[in-house]
Amino acid sequence: MPARSLNLGILAHVDAGKTTLTERLLHLAGVIDQPGSVDSGTTRTDSLAVERRRGITVKAAVVALQVDDITVNVVDTPGHPDFIAEVERALGVLDGAVLVLSAVEGVQPQTRILMRALQRQRIPTLLFVNKIDRAGADVARVLEQVRSRLTPDVLVTGTPVGLGSAAASFAGFAREDPAFQERETLALAEHDDGVLAAYARAASAAQPTSSGSRSRRPAPACCTRCTRARPRPAPASRS
Repeated sequence: MPARSLNLGILAHVDAGKTTLTERLLHLAGVIDQPGSVDSGTTRTDSLAVERRRGITVKAAVVALQVDDITVNVVDTPGHPDFIAEVERALGVLDGAVLVLSAVEGVQPQTRILMRALQRQRIPTLLFVNKIDRAGADVARVLEQVRSRLTPDVLVTGTPVGLGSAAASFAGFAREDPAFQERETLALAEHDDGVLAAYARAASAAQPTSSGSRSRRPAPACCTRCTRARPRPAPASRS
């Protein structure tokens, strides 16, 4: 059986925490024992002397991690607008992207440039709101900015807890939660006629029959195609 791989880009405006997020992913996947620090110049992807000295990413770098039977090639890209050409060069190989925003600074001009580039290339995109532990973090405000400045198609995947404190965390919605499944299906259906048709068939099957009893066929709020569809452009999620 051929090996499976996924090219995942990490994009963000400068200082949103993109490289730190990449380090955390590597740590959680067991690739590194301890996450590196941008300030101390010990991150895996910032290998150039200028990157370690200035604490910014200048050149796109690739690191690999394993998720079950899939090799995920994580592409860490520059966040500074001076190096946007390096980001655009990396877009051509991506299967998906994570666009990182700061919970304090919110949507920046560079965020809008990156989102437009992702939409042009029709790359499925997850929005990740970072730095929820910082003073002034306001996820609700960031979501409103996303809807008004980036895309109205936002599927929220959980709830932040303890905003602005060192104990801040994120509680994701359960995948089997019917209410979340319905929101997920409707968001995807906006961009895929097949998903919409499947949802309509499931809803119709759940209607009472002529005898007044419900059909025995379950009415799933989501289907396997939801997770396989390639949106046009992708609904954005926040986590």
